[in-house]
Amino acid sequence: MKALSDARVRTLTEPGKHTDGVVPGLYLEVGKPRKNGKSGSKLWRLKYRLHGKENRYAVGAYPVIGLAEAREIAWEAKRSVASGIAPRQAKIALTQAQRATQECTFRVIAEKYVLHRSDLVEKTQKGNRGKLDNHIYPVIGDLPVTEIKAGDVSTVIERLGDKRVMAKSVLGLIKAILGYAQVRGDTDQNVAAGRHKLLKPIQTKHHSAILDPAELGRYLRKLDSASNGISVLSALRLLVILPVRPNEMASMRWEQIDLSTAQWFFTVKKGKKPREHVVPLPKQALDILHTLELRRVVDKAGRGWVFPSPLDAAKSIDSSSLLAALLNGLGFERGTITAHGFRASFRSLARKHLGIDRVVLELMLSHLLPGPLGDAYDRDDYLDERRTAAQQWADYLDSLRERALADAA
Repeated sequence: MKALSDARVRTLTEPGKHTDGVVPGLYLEVGKPRKNGKSGSKLWRLKYRLHGKENRYAVGAYPVIGLAEAREIAWEAKRSVASGIAPRQAKIALTQAQRATQECTFRVIAEKYVLHRSDLVEKTQKGNRGKLDNHIYPVIGDLPVTEIKAGDVSTVIERLGDKRVMAKSVLGLIKAILGYAQVRGDTDQNVAAGRHKLLKPIQTKHHSAILDPAELGRYLRKLDSASNGISVLSALRLLVILPVRPNEMASMRWEQIDLSTAQWFFTVKKGKKPREHVVPLPKQALDILHTLELRRVVDKAGRGWVFPSPLDAAKSIDSSSLLAALLNGLGFERGTITAHGFRASFRSLARKHLGIDRVVLELMLSHLLPGPLGDAYDRDDYLDERRTAAQQWADYLDSLRERALADAA
């Protein structure tokens, strides 16, 4: 039996079934000429036996389906038959799978996630929309969530270059959306989880600080009028009052605080070995904490974050969100101010304008002193003096705020 050729198929006009000669059971069925004189239809069909019965499978019409493609489809159909599945059922299953894949692209799932998190404040929703449209969708928007690889996530982050704060936020959003897809059963893994190493390392540099009293007063007024989320704003307010590091503030926990004695206990992890530290809480800090206490979320043992993440109450805010609030929410230019810089503000202004003893200042900053004093560090050293200094500093900040208010009147 001579196999069909492209030229033979193209010129065939004789009605009937013309065996392919290559794929067993495949043939081209040519219809009778039409009344208008046009040649009859040409349809590819495959004859096969399944479960003891003879069947026909419509491969497709010529010339839409050429000879080579007809053979390819026929071979695939025969593989289905060999597996005990009718070719038509296999085709329906494939179509459904393709449709399901199209309905599970990252873009589709992300839009469902956006609706799911409509409880977020408007500013956060707008921020997420910008990240999706500008940074995420152009790279992985049309990929099925089941096909997204760690390399795809890496590409999104690499395109952001040195914008580490934005990169971290974008990575967090991708992780949240893929986590949502995982819970829905759309994918069995979250390739964005544990990918923090994709972010560029933080470069050690000088922390810009406000060292002018009048400027610090104006900052406090601006902070009072801000409308960011309560966790970030409250953390920023406390960060000016209490000279701790941003990551220490962001990770403050309720079980570390004794409101009755106005003290905050935590472990300082800077240096060669961790050490216990106590921060005396002035009245102004207590007022902020009492307000936060009204809406705190803790377990039965009273343990929980003072500043929970607005996206996940089981986690705290990230210290980088404090800088983001300074740059985006309060309108400061990058490089002019940092969350860490308020420690320098305290160290300089408290010494210069309040005359606080240098040793007391260094202990309040949880610094180890040089020589024997450093070796004998104890969290209760100079505690009374530190308590007095903490209240002096908080009162001084209030005076700067009032002076800025008077100057603006």
